[in-house]
Amino acid sequence: MPRTGRVALALTLAVALALAAGGCSPTPDGRAFPSRVDWTRAQAVWTDPWLAPTETTTAGSLAVATGVSQVVARDSGQVRGSADGVRVAEAEAAADSGWRLVGQTCTGSLDAFVLVFAKGAAATADQALATLEYSLFEDEPAGGGPEDPAAVWLRTLTAGVPHHLEPAWPDPPAVDLASGCGEDVPTLPASGHVPSDGPGVPVPDLPAAASQDALARLAGATRGDALLESAGLTVGHVTPAGDAVTAAIVPPRAQPARTPPGTDLAGLLARATGAGYTLTYAACGVGRRVAELRRPLTGTAVLTVRLTDEPDGAGSSAITARAVVGLPELAGPPAEAVAVTRPCWDRAAAAGIQTQGTPWFGPTSLQRSHAG
Repeated sequence: MPRTGRVALALTLAVALALAAGGCSPTPDGRAFPSRVDWTRAQAVWTDPWLAPTETTTAGSLAVATGVSQVVARDSGQVRGSADGVRVAEAEAAADSGWRLVGQTCTGSLDAFVLVFAKGAAATADQALATLEYSLFEDEPAGGGPEDPAAVWLRTLTAGVPHHLEPAWPDPPAVDLASGCGEDVPTLPASGHVPSDGPGVPVPDLPAAASQDALARLAGATRGDALLESAGLTVGHVTPAGDAVTAAIVPPRAQPARTPPGTDLAGLLARATGAGYTLTYAACGVGRRVAELRRPLTGTAVLTVRLTDEPDGAGSSAITARAVVGLPELAGPPAEAVAVTRPCWDRAAAAGIQTQGTPWFGPTSLQRSHAG
C-alpha cells in the first residue's frame, strides 16, 4: 500500500477508535459542542486555497466533561523539489493566503523539516495555526537527496483553531525563512479544557437532515456516477461507533484510493464534464496537480471529488481520488459553485504554487452541533 494510503487508513482507524472509546467516558457538557462560531472558524481553514485539507471537522467536545478539541483539518501527500525549493514555495503560497511563518525546525541532514504558520490575531478572533511536516520519502531512488530538485517528500498537515469557549491564543511573532531552523516551534495551546463550573447545557440532538437513514440514502444516490466509476471510488455510509453522546456525523464518503492503471487527469476531467461536474478548485506546484470537482446530488446535497496527481517516489506520478457528500446545513459547500475556467495546468508553467478557486472537501466528520 502506498504510504499516503497507510496514513489515510491510520487516520480513519484513529477516528473510529476514538469514537468507540467515547462510550466509557463521562458525558460532555453541551457547551463544548461546536457552535456557529466553530463552524465559521473551521470553514476558513477548509476553504483556504493553499491548505486545501482533505480531513475536515470543527473544534468541539472531547469525550470528557470539560475537554475541547482544536484540530479542524488534516492532510497528507507527496511533493517534489529540493528542501529549500519546497520551503520557499510553501512559504510564498502561505503568505499569499494570509499566513505568516512563525517557526521552523529541521534535521542536520535536512532530510526532515517542519514549518509552522499562523493566521489572524487575538484581536480579530480569526486565529489559526498550521503545522506542516516533511520527511524524505522512504522509497526515494538511490542518489536522491534533500538538495535534489527531483526529491520526493511526504507532507503532513495539521491545522487548528481556538474553540469558542477558549480565550484567544497568544500571537506568535513572525520569523524569516532565511533565518534557518530553530529548536522550538509554536504548537496548539495546551489549554484544551474549559471551566466546568458554568450551567450545564444538554448535548445537542443530531440534526434531522443528517439522520442515519438520510445519509444512507445520499450514499445510494451516488450510484452510477461516471466520474466515481472511472476513478474506482464507491461512496458509502458507515454509522459511526460510540454512544448517542459521542457519535459524530460522518457524511457518506469514499476512502482515498489510487485510480485504476491507465487513468490520467485529463481523461478524468473529461469524464467529469460529461457527468455534470464543475471544476471549482485547481492547484499546481511542487510536483502536484490538484483538481476538485462538484455537482449537485439531491436536494441541497453536493457530491465533491478531489483528484490529486502527485509524485510516487519512483520517478513517476499517481492519482489519488477521494469523494465526500456535503450538506450546506452541516457546514458543507453551497449547492451553487463558481467554476474555474482556465486551470493552472492549461497555462504556462510557473515557479512556486498556483491555486485557483475555492476548495471545500467536507466536512468529513462533524459532531452534533448547535446554532449558539
